[in-house]
Amino acid sequence: MARGSTHGAWYEEELWFGVHMVSYEDPRVYFHALAVVDPARRKVRRVTYPFRLEGEHPIEYVGSLDFPRPGTARLAYSAADARPRWLEVPVAALQWRVFH
Repeated sequence: MARGSTHGAWYEEELWFGVHMVSYEDPRVYFHALAVVDPARRKVRRVTYPFRLEGEHPIEYVGSLDFPRPGTARLAYSAADARPRWLEVPVAALQWRVFH
């Protein structure tokens, strides 16, 4: 089950959210995805395939999503429940699972 991580952020007339899934191991392992929602119908349009941000720290948490310039998504996150970081990703590089 995916849970919310970020506030909604508008990009090209779409509402995007960062979400996460947790594998309850010791220590727990977080996987992330970006979800695009149709706000009028309140349905998920598409979701990226799950990804990890660093891989060396199993506990990662995305707290913010924004689009600093066209074609770029930026995620602010923490690794190992500490050390704040951010990552910019080209929107065109994201791989999606589309829902109809």
